[in-house]
Amino acid sequence: MPEDSQELNILIVADNASATFGGEAILPLHYFSFLRKQNHNTHLLVHERCKNELTALFPNDLDRLHFIPDTFLHKFFWRLGMPLPYRIRNFTTELITNLLTQFLQRRRAKQLIKTHQINIVHQPTPVSPKQPSFLFSLAPKNQTKIILGPMNGGMDYPSAFKSRNKNAKLESTFIKTARLFSALANTIIPGKLHVNLLLVANQRTHDALPANVKRKLHEQIIHLHENAVIPEHWPPIDWSLKAFPEKHNNLPTLNIVFLGRLQFLKAVDTLIDAIQQIRDRAHITLHIIGDGEARSSLEQQTQSLNLTSQITFHGFIPQQQCASILQNAHALCLPSIHECGGAVVLEAMCMQLPTIVADWGGPADYVTPNTGFKIPVTSRDTLVIGIADALLNLANNPSLVQTLGEAGRQRVLSEFNWPNKINQILNLYQSLMTDQR
Repeated sequence: MPEDSQELNILIVADNASATFGGEAILPLHYFSFLRKQNHNTHLLVHERCKNELTALFPNDLDRLHFIPDTFLHKFFWRLGMPLPYRIRNFTTELITNLLTQFLQRRRAKQLIKTHQINIVHQPTPVSPKQPSFLFSLAPKNQTKIILGPMNGGMDYPSAFKSRNKNAKLESTFIKTARLFSALANTIIPGKLHVNLLLVANQRTHDALPANVKRKLHEQIIHLHENAVIPEHWPPIDWSLKAFPEKHNNLPTLNIVFLGRLQFLKAVDTLIDAIQQIRDRAHITLHIIGDGEARSSLEQQTQSLNLTSQITFHGFIPQQQCASILQNAHALCLPSIHECGGAVVLEAMCMQLPTIVADWGGPADYVTPNTGFKIPVTSRDTLVIGIADALLNLANNPSLVQTLGEAGRQRVLSEFNWPNKINQILNLYQSLMTDQR
């Protein structure tokens, strides 16, 4: 740390911090964990649903863990939202419960700032660029700096896929209306308007910020990747020791993995159709890791196409065990058509696996022609054919699997790893402490 750097007293504020919840909940956990490993004075403020996991993970830091209680209103809105379509639930009951948590966190954060002389408050989630933040007026001016993000959002379905979602029209109308009111919401709850630094993962997210936020902050908006990996958690496959399986009925073979929640937006059905399309030219085995409301329809599709001997549904598997399944694979395929982040792509790349992704959203930012395949989403048929061609290419070219995989790991190590990301964050913290604007 530079000689003129100031001591950092940091408070990480988030709804959830967990390695088991999935999605963005892992981000606050990593911030807290890495900052504590570097002996920075760091506290974590989250909902108490994370309490058991966090106290087990950080038994020596119990005095640094702070929890917001699970109130009657949290439970009421959680039950109310269960029957709603996924995206509508995100914009209604889940939004309300998150704002309720933030409201309670604001009061607690003020107390922690006084007690522990906090000078940096960082809210890494929610990553939605539209969602308001309650972190404002926490302390006297210039005493405590506030940083939000990196945010990642502004996503919609590719036009060719909107009609496949039975709730598409309802969701589209509802979400467009909600987005129109985002500027008003961020005026009423003005946390985003008063931050010292706002981080966004990409230009798409920058463009999706409420207009009043973009106008006011301007130079205080900085681009920084949302996702990263811990390299030692995803050890590289040694391709020199790993041989492709013998040909199956004189066909080239390939073992691939899908990892993620089984929802419409993941488009796993296109991957299954791609395997069926080339079954007379390559023997593809697919391991589907994850669970969700689309599982039953995907299992029915697999059975109707007589692919049960080639496709295995594993259900949910803890993250620590996923690496062992990936170790036996030759590639990862994530055909998701609504993926802001896609950390699983970076995890596979870190293990030296080539990746096949839809050319849409976050995964398209990670994958390059040197590390995998980005498939156009101009139509469903285009996506299916593109995936099929990529699978055939890999099955027929074992050396390409190794070349793409090695390049992918180098890209992750240079641009998307947590130790480097924490150093970037620390530099931003220090810049805030020395910048009196």
